[in-house]
Amino acid sequence: MKFEIPKIFKKLKFSDYAPEFGDASLDIWVNPPAELYGKWVSNVKKLMTLIEESKGKEKDFEAQFEVLNNELFTFYAAILHDEGKPLAFQSVKEMFDTAMSTDPKFPNWVVVNILVAIHAHREQRKN
Repeated sequence: MKFEIPKIFKKLKFSDYAPEFGDASLDIWVNPPAELYGKWVSNVKKLMTLIEESKGKEKDFEAQFEVLNNELFTFYAAILHDEGKPLAFQSVKEMFDTAMSTDPKFPNWVVVNILVAIHAHREQRKN
């Protein structure tokens, strides 16, 4: 018998951010492989270091920011699902770019909810 762990999802209801979103939602894959999750953690750490190093000279680091942001968007595209399918990289990028220009707190809310959902799943007591 081959044992496989199924993908487990938690609903991310955008109305939890603002009721005006109505029924819009995505599903968060809360049990991704450790390698995928570890790569995301590593990229977040790299991004935080780059932010610290680039203070006052952000223009010099634009290419590095773009590479790291694309790595993060790749992770979010794998983790966020719509109707059972992972989002396309371009869809994630457009969602974040649009939100940054109109409602800059929304991308942070999405990222925090991804992190909380994954950690809640990993830390919950299993019977």
